[in-house]
Amino acid sequence: MNKNQLVRYKVLDRCFRDESTGYDIHDLIRICTNALCDFHADPDIKVARRTIEKDISDMKLYYQVEFDDTIRRGKKKLYRYKDTSFFLMNKLLADGTLEKGLLKDVLETLSLYDNVPQYRWLYLFLQQRANGIVANDTKAIEFQNNPDLAGMEHFNAILSAIVNRRALEIVYQPYYKTVRTNCVHPYQLKQFNDRWFLIGRREGYDSITNYAIDRIKSVKEIDLPYREADIDFEEFFSNIVGVSWDEKKPVEEILLRISNTRYPYIDSKPFHSGQTLIHKLSDEHSKVIRLRLQINNELIAKILSLGKDAEVLAPVYFREQMKAIIAEMAEAY
Repeated sequence: MNKNQLVRYKVLDRCFRDESTGYDIHDLIRICTNALCDFHADPDIKVARRTIEKDISDMKLYYQVEFDDTIRRGKKKLYRYKDTSFFLMNKLLADGTLEKGLLKDVLETLSLYDNVPQYRWLYLFLQQRANGIVANDTKAIEFQNNPDLAGMEHFNAILSAIVNRRALEIVYQPYYKTVRTNCVHPYQLKQFNDRWFLIGRREGYDSITNYAIDRIKSVKEIDLPYREADIDFEEFFSNIVGVSWDEKKPVEEILLRISNTRYPYIDSKPFHSGQTLIHKLSDEHSKVIRLRLQINNELIAKILSLGKDAEVLAPVYFREQMKAIIAEMAEAY
């Protein structure tokens, strides 16, 4: 739905709900023309009769609009909803028509700034929200999206608090633990593995922590002096996979042997931006890569996802840890 159509629908919806009178086709053309002239600040805009007639036809076809066919002004047919409590805008909101139209307009505007790095995150986020481009009723492009992810109703409130530098009271329930209430200074929203995380600092603590959005029960802004972030988050996340950071753990040199059949995948989609190939340790059957990372659960999961095509070579304790995990997995089967 484009902007002109949306303006017409809003005007027509208001007219059709008006119980005090009825509007014939010429009234509707005039009112829609005036609305579009005001919207575009252009007195020369014209709305054709066939445009309004098509709008009415589409409303009947796509939104189950029913009109009272008994009202007339002389010989002229007047248009009014059979049920004047019907509100077309609610229909458009419910099926996502309004949202899709607004997203399309925003994406078209942001496309003008496609090469400006600071706008890329927003452009990509809105593309995900739009969830694909439709051509002939078939999505030509599909973005990874989890519409059932819990906690996303808090996303806007958290983002607003970050932008406006406001502290939050968060009611949070970690897996297999009791509900807790924390005062948090929010710094960043970060997506990983199709989940969103709030990165912030708990009141009274110096360490940075993360809160999975899907584990948040409620959020509200509180009157607490906001503690500014004093770290570079790009650098902060440069030595981990995912979002889990433990300030007590060191950043270590990790060597992984990757089978030649899987290496092209790892080369095109690296574990991490600092990944390097160690030529002298590689052979005709495998490649060895070096990572400088903190070992966390996300890294372990990523290595395990490669199955037999990945082998930890160093550090030795990490190799033994992986060996124990794999043994437990084998025992489960």
